[in-house]
Amino acid sequence: MIFDFNSAPLVSIVLTSYNQNKLLKRAFESLQEQTYKNIEIIIVDDYSTDGSREWIKLISEAYPEKVKYFLQPVNVGIPKNKNTGFRMANGVFITYLDGDDTYYPNKIEKEVERFLIEPSMDVVYSNFDIREYNGQLIKTWATNFLPEGDIFKNVIIQDFPNGHLHRFEMFKREVMHSLNFYDESFSIYHDLDFMIRYSAQYKVGSTLNIGSSYFMNPSSIVSNTRQWLMTKQHREVYVKLSHLFVIHGMERELKAYLQKSEINLLYSPPQLTVLPYISAIFKQPFKVIIIIKALYLSFR
Repeated sequence: MIFDFNSAPLVSIVLTSYNQNKLLKRAFESLQEQTYKNIEIIIVDDYSTDGSREWIKLISEAYPEKVKYFLQPVNVGIPKNKNTGFRMANGVFITYLDGDDTYYPNKIEKEVERFLIEPSMDVVYSNFDIREYNGQLIKTWATNFLPEGDIFKNVIIQDFPNGHLHRFEMFKREVMHSLNFYDESFSIYHDLDFMIRYSAQYKVGSTLNIGSSYFMNPSSIVSNTRQWLMTKQHREVYVKLSHLFVIHGMERELKAYLQKSEINLLYSPPQLTVLPYISAIFKQPFKVIIIIKALYLSFR
């Protein structure tokens, strides 16, 4: 599609930063290279100490009409940092990029094109590739199909290529505001919480065009303790949004997940060894019943 960029809708891109100075420059360059030109770039830094903040100020001075920024006075965490940028956005459409990832040049153009061709869409997401931190390509996420329309069930059962959920979606501005952005109480699964909420009530479109590169961070290896915390927070998201499971007829899936996650949390709490765990479990017979029920459901 050929755009008249004098009348094309403004797109806000929220670029978040935390001690990623060199990588942040790479991410910013990928935004500068967008074929769709009517964009504003909002850089939000979460109290970096590696020189990122000084660079951000210089960039905003070099591109005052296109770049604005906010420097957090303290470290606030990922969801609050992103929400700061979302609230600063003036675009008809809003999307985002993490400071260590990149866009392909036509990412914005292809997603806006999908919105304009099909105005009933509220959210649009693109294909992406996955790379080593040094840039070496690992794989492309999707090859021939991406779910769209009512994708609530797909999100819950992770019915996406390779079991990975999508990223860097583009939203109509009113969608983000209606959902009040990310839930800042979830430090890990704020994105899943938001995805479940928007997929429960909004129409989602997709494009197989590769729009971004996700770089695997070697320092993000998950420890047992973090895995336990991830399971705990995943469970909390599902409990919070249990009414949406009921509305969409997925009570069985919710019940099965909650029971299985109860086993995982009991079996591998970070502060307990196996013997104290066994002793603790059998002092609480109701938990034995939960485990038996969950095992029964998992093998049905």
